[in-house]
This record gives sequence, C-alpha cells and structure tokens, in this order.
Amino acid sequence: GTVTNLTGLSNGAVRDPEISPDGTKVLFSMRKSTREKWQIHEMDVNGANLRTISKDANINDVDPTDLSDKKIIFVSDRLTWREQYKNTVTGQLYTMDTDGSNIKQFSNHPGGPPSIIRWYDFFLSVGYSFFPRTL
Repeated sequence: GTVTNLTGLSNGAVRDPEISPDGTKVLFSMRKSTREKWQIHEMDVNGANLRTISKDANINDVDPTDLSDKKIIFVSDRLTWREQYKNTVTGQLYTMDTDGSNIKQFSNHPGGPPSIIRWYDFFLSVGYSFFPRTL
C-alpha cells in the first residue's frame, strides 16, 4: 500500500486515531508543532474537511472517543493536577459536544490505580470500553 500524509504536517504529530462508527470520519489528537499542546481534531477518512474541535491552546486534550450521541469523551490536563509520587500532570475525563462546546468534567480524581479501576468498572457497566492512558 501507499502511505499518505492526510494532515499535511511536517513538524507536528498525530495520536489516538479513532474511526467513527459509520466509518466516514476519524477523530484524533494533533499538535501542529512540538511547541503546541495537543488538540482534538476530526476529518473525513480521505483527509478532507479537517476541523479543530478543542481550541484551548494552553491545555492538552487527547484520546477522543465518539460516544455516538453527538458527544465525545476525552482526557484533558486542564485542571493541572499533579500526581503525588511522580509530580506529573494527571488527566481527567471530560465530555463535549461534537462541535467542541458544552465541555463538562466527567471524572474528579488526582490519579492512582483505585480511581482508574472504579472508572473502568463504571464504563463496563454502561456498555463503553475504557482504556486507561497517561498524557
């Protein structure tokens, strides 16, 4: 096969791609340069119609997942909480509408395995998959 650069980036990075349930779009995190924070983007699977969904240049938004109800769940460091042992910024779960509006905090914990296990059990009970990830 042929590798095609769909974003046109030469100095940035893309991570966390997720194909939409209907197979027409891809959600992903991208930063356009190594000095920028991660933002959530969406485009058609052929690379057309690239749009930025999260737009706060001071925070990282990563690991977006389409909840199929016109909402996206994602991880963000917007609270800037620090993990007590390593002193690294921890991510919290948030939801937002697919246009980037109506951002709501979904989790409220400073990090650590007990909290992750609790959210994992919750997601399984309501039918979602959950994969813990660090920023």
